[in-house]
Amino acid sequence: MNKIIWTEKELEEVMKDTMVREFPPLGHVTAATRSETEATEISLVKGTITNVIVYLPPGVRDLVWVSVSLNDSSLLRAVGGDNQYHSVLAADNIKNGDIVKVLVKNYDAEFSHTVGVRVDVKESA
Repeated sequence: MNKIIWTEKELEEVMKDTMVREFPPLGHVTAATRSETEATEISLVKGTITNVIVYLPPGVRDLVWVSVSLNDSSLLRAVGGDNQYHSVLAADNIKNGDIVKVLVKNYDAEFSHTVGVRVDVKESA
């Protein structure tokens, strides 16, 4: 399931599986060599964004940068690294119809790269 926005309930359900607990669910976004790729997901929940997670796998060598935004307002900007998880605490409100956008910039001339992204949401009534 290539999903970016996860509620606490959804994470609890999927994390019951031992294999998933070792590798938490992330939405995957791939950028070809020397390109920018944008992925968007429309929110189906109302609540508060509590955490934004970006995973940069081995081999990206600071050649891949990721930005995550909510309705064009930045949640996480231009994260780079190699074989790293970046986790940012947040307290932004999200509602049905809001758009989470992930922008991946790949400056690598030889390889495409896939990053992992997750936006955690605590649902409200």
